[in-house]
Amino acid sequence: MQDIYYFCKAMDISIYQIIILAAGVVGVYVKLNIDMSKLSLRLDIHERQTIALQNSIDKLLKDVQEIKILLARKQIDD
Repeated sequence: MQDIYYFCKAMDISIYQIIILAAGVVGVYVKLNIDMSKLSLRLDIHERQTIALQNSIDKLLKDVQEIKILLARKQIDD
């Protein structure tokens, strides 16, 4: 603690200024962690939506292929 006191005296910085600076650093750290959590959550949601969309597209493609087969079979029968 004495080292900090002598450092502050040499740099002409008050303890109040150091406390404010430390609070600012902690505030930035907390804000960055919250932002990273939000981005991670958004990424998870996006990935789930992408998988669901891909599954829907695959099902649609399968159904279209089946319709093509049925139409081709009908043309052969006629």
